[in-house]
Amino acid sequence: MKRQTDIYHRWVAWSEQDQTYIGRCPDLFRGGVHGDKALKVARELQQVIDEWERLLEENQRPPCSISGNKRLHYMRIQVCFNTLTIDSHLRIEDVKVDSSTLRIDLSDGRSVSAPLVWYPRLLNGTARERRKWQMIGDGLGIHWPDLDEDLSMDGILQGRPSFESPKSFQKWLTARKKKGQATRWS
Repeated sequence: MKRQTDIYHRWVAWSEQDQTYIGRCPDLFRGGVHGDKALKVARELQQVIDEWERLLEENQRPPCSISGNKRLHYMRIQVCFNTLTIDSHLRIEDVKVDSSTLRIDLSDGRSVSAPLVWYPRLLNGTARERRKWQMIGDGLGIHWPDLDEDLSMDGILQGRPSFESPKSFQKWLTARKKKGQATRWS
Protein backbone atom coordinates (compact mmCIF):
# COMPACT_ATOMS: atom_id res chain seq x y z
CA MET A 1 0.00 0.00 0.00
CA LYS A 2 1.32 3.42 -0.93
CA ARG A 3 1.63 5.95 1.91
CA GLN A 4 0.73 9.62 1.49
CA THR A 5 4.35 10.55 2.28
CA ASP A 6 5.57 8.53 -0.74
CA ILE A 7 4.81 11.57 -2.92
CA TYR A 8 7.80 13.50 -1.54
CA HIS A 9 11.27 13.45 -3.07
CA ARG A 10 14.00 12.35 -0.71
CA TRP A 11 17.66 11.57 -1.02
CA VAL A 12 20.52 10.27 1.08
CA ALA A 13 24.06 11.10 -0.02
CA TRP A 14 27.58 11.17 1.39
CA SER A 15 28.89 14.66 2.18
CA GLU A 16 32.65 14.92 1.75
CA GLN A 17 32.63 18.32 3.46
CA ASP A 18 30.82 17.07 6.56
CA GLN A 19 32.15 13.47 6.40
CA THR A 20 28.70 12.00 7.00
CA TYR A 21 25.61 10.81 5.17
CA ILE A 22 22.93 13.48 4.83
CA GLY A 23 19.26 12.76 4.20
CA ARG A 24 16.95 15.44 2.81
CA CYS A 25 13.36 15.89 1.69
CA PRO A 26 13.37 19.17 -0.28
CA ASP A 27 9.61 18.99 -0.91
CA LEU A 28 8.93 19.46 2.82
CA PHE A 29 11.84 21.15 4.56
CA ARG A 30 15.37 22.52 4.30
CA GLY A 31 18.02 20.83 6.33
CA GLY A 32 17.78 17.16 7.08
CA VAL A 33 19.19 14.30 9.08
CA HIS A 34 22.69 12.89 9.19
CA GLY A 35 24.58 9.83 10.35
CA ASP A 36 27.35 7.36 9.62
CA LYS A 37 25.17 4.71 7.90
CA ALA A 38 23.06 5.42 4.80
CA LEU A 39 20.24 3.02 5.75
CA LYS A 40 19.95 4.46 9.26
CA VAL A 41 19.79 7.99 7.78
CA ALA A 42 17.08 6.88 5.32
CA ARG A 43 14.99 5.41 8.16
CA GLU A 44 15.40 8.51 10.32
CA LEU A 45 14.50 10.72 7.35
CA GLN A 46 11.28 8.72 6.86
CA GLN A 47 10.44 9.21 10.55
CA VAL A 48 10.90 12.97 10.19
CA ILE A 49 8.72 13.01 7.06
CA ASP A 50 6.01 11.00 8.82
CA GLU A 51 6.13 13.34 11.82
CA TRP A 52 6.00 16.42 9.55
CA GLU A 53 2.96 15.00 7.77
CA ARG A 54 1.27 14.20 11.11
CA LEU A 55 1.84 17.75 12.35
CA LEU A 56 0.47 19.20 9.13
CA GLU A 57 -2.64 17.02 9.39
CA GLU A 58 -3.19 17.99 13.05
CA ASN A 59 -3.03 21.66 12.11
CA GLN A 60 -5.36 20.96 9.19
CA ARG A 61 -2.95 22.57 6.76
CA PRO A 62 -1.99 21.15 3.39
CA PRO A 63 1.51 19.75 2.86
CA CYS A 64 4.05 22.45 2.04
CA SER A 65 6.38 22.69 -0.86
CA ILE A 66 9.86 24.13 -0.57
CA SER A 67 11.89 25.14 -3.56
CA GLY A 68 15.38 26.54 -3.73
CA ASN A 69 17.73 24.10 -5.45
CA LYS A 70 18.86 26.69 -8.02
CA ARG A 71 21.14 29.28 -6.51
CA LEU A 72 21.10 32.44 -8.55
CA HIS A 73 21.25 35.72 -6.69
CA TYR A 74 18.69 34.61 -4.12
CA MET A 75 16.96 31.55 -2.78
CA ARG A 76 13.18 31.45 -2.76
CA ILE A 77 11.75 29.32 -0.02
CA GLN A 78 8.02 28.81 -0.17
CA VAL A 79 6.47 27.40 2.98
CA CYS A 80 2.68 26.97 3.12
CA PHE A 81 1.80 30.05 1.11
CA ASN A 82 4.40 32.32 2.79
CA THR A 83 7.53 33.39 0.92
CA LEU A 84 10.87 34.30 2.44
CA THR A 85 13.70 35.56 0.26
CA ILE A 86 17.22 35.03 1.55
CA ASP A 87 20.38 36.45 0.00
CA SER A 88 22.43 33.45 -1.15
CA HIS A 89 25.58 35.08 0.24
CA LEU A 90 24.17 35.37 3.76
CA ARG A 91 26.03 33.21 6.28
CA ILE A 92 26.23 32.64 10.02
CA GLU A 93 29.37 34.23 11.44
CA ASP A 94 28.99 33.58 15.18
CA VAL A 95 26.75 31.70 17.61
CA LYS A 96 25.98 32.49 21.23
CA VAL A 97 23.86 30.31 23.50
CA ASP A 98 22.97 31.17 27.07
CA SER A 99 20.49 29.51 29.44
CA SER A 100 17.44 30.89 27.63
CA THR A 101 18.39 32.17 24.16
CA LEU A 102 20.14 31.13 20.95
CA ARG A 103 21.61 34.07 19.03
CA ILE A 104 23.23 33.94 15.60
CA ASP A 105 25.26 36.80 14.13
CA LEU A 106 24.93 37.02 10.35
CA SER A 107 27.32 38.20 7.66
CA ASP A 108 25.09 41.21 6.86
CA GLY A 109 25.48 42.55 10.42
CA ARG A 110 22.17 41.35 11.83
CA SER A 111 21.77 39.28 14.98
CA VAL A 112 18.78 36.96 15.25
CA SER A 113 17.62 35.39 18.51
CA ALA A 114 15.32 32.48 19.27
CA PRO A 115 14.14 31.09 22.60
CA LEU A 116 16.06 28.01 23.70
CA VAL A 117 12.80 26.21 24.55
CA TRP A 118 12.33 25.81 20.76
CA TYR A 119 15.36 23.49 20.72
CA PRO A 120 14.97 20.87 23.49
CA ARG A 121 18.41 19.30 23.01
CA LEU A 122 20.10 22.67 23.44
CA LEU A 123 17.84 23.48 26.38
CA ASN A 124 18.71 20.20 28.10
CA GLY A 125 22.41 20.29 27.30
CA THR A 126 24.99 21.69 29.66
CA ALA A 127 26.51 25.13 29.15
CA ARG A 128 29.76 23.45 28.09
CA GLU A 129 27.96 21.33 25.45
CA ARG A 130 26.13 24.38 24.11
CA ARG A 131 29.42 26.29 23.75
CA LYS A 132 30.92 23.46 21.65
CA TRP A 133 29.40 24.09 18.22
CA GLN A 134 30.66 23.78 14.64
CA MET A 135 29.70 25.66 11.51
CA ILE A 136 28.39 23.35 8.77
CA GLY A 137 27.41 23.83 5.14
CA ASP A 138 29.73 26.81 4.63
CA GLY A 139 27.96 28.85 7.31
CA LEU A 140 24.40 27.81 6.45
CA GLY A 141 24.02 25.66 9.56
CA ILE A 142 25.27 24.88 13.05
CA HIS A 143 26.11 21.49 14.58
CA TRP A 144 26.50 20.65 18.28
CA PRO A 145 28.42 17.33 18.25
CA ASP A 146 27.89 16.51 21.94
CA LEU A 147 24.14 17.05 21.62
CA ASP A 148 23.72 15.64 18.08
CA GLU A 149 21.78 18.79 17.16
CA ASP A 150 21.78 20.58 13.82
CA LEU A 151 20.04 23.86 13.04
CA SER A 152 19.85 25.69 9.74
CA MET A 153 20.16 29.43 9.30
CA ASP A 154 16.98 29.35 7.20
CA GLY A 155 15.04 27.61 9.96
CA ILE A 156 16.14 30.12 12.57
CA LEU A 157 15.34 33.06 10.25
CA GLN A 158 11.90 31.58 9.56
CA GLY A 159 11.23 31.18 13.28
CA ARG A 160 10.89 27.41 13.08
CA PRO A 161 11.25 25.48 16.33
CA SER A 162 12.71 21.97 16.40
CA PHE A 163 10.79 19.36 14.42
CA GLU A 164 12.04 16.54 16.63
CA SER A 165 9.19 14.36 17.81
CA PRO A 166 8.61 13.94 21.55
CA LYS A 167 9.33 10.21 21.16
CA SER A 168 12.70 10.87 19.52
CA PHE A 169 13.60 13.48 22.14
CA GLN A 170 12.72 11.13 25.01
CA LYS A 171 14.86 8.39 23.42
CA TRP A 172 17.80 10.83 23.24
CA LEU A 173 17.26 11.98 26.83
CA THR A 174 17.06 8.39 28.12
CA ALA A 175 20.28 7.48 26.28
CA ARG A 176 22.04 10.47 27.90
CA LYS A 177 20.91 9.40 31.36
CA LYS A 178 22.08 5.81 30.77
CA LYS A 179 25.53 7.14 29.81
CA GLY A 180 25.56 9.28 32.95
CA GLN A 181 25.65 12.51 30.95
CA ALA A 182 24.47 15.60 32.77
CA THR A 183 21.69 17.89 31.70
CA ARG A 184 21.19 21.46 32.72
CA TRP A 185 18.74 20.13 35.32
CA SER A 186 21.08 17.56 36.93
